[in-house]
Amino acid sequence: MSIILFAVNKIYNLFPPTRCFKLKSLVYQMSGVLVDRSSRLVSSVEIWGKGSVSIGKDTFIGHDVLILTGA
Repeated sequence: MSIILFAVNKIYNLFPPTRCFKLKSLVYQMSGVLVDRSSRLVSSVEIWGKGSVSIGKDTFIGHDVLILTGA
């Protein structure tokens, strides 16, 4: 999963920072991250690791956040 997340993190930065929240949630969902469609992640968010990540309903994750997961 970390190779997929590497690609997603690189593509993710091409989105507008505070727009397209549902599309950005969908991109992370397709990579295996559990992201609720109502969550809002800005484009500078990065998720790395082989562990599981769950981002719940109505969650806002701001600029330059790095989420690291364990194996």
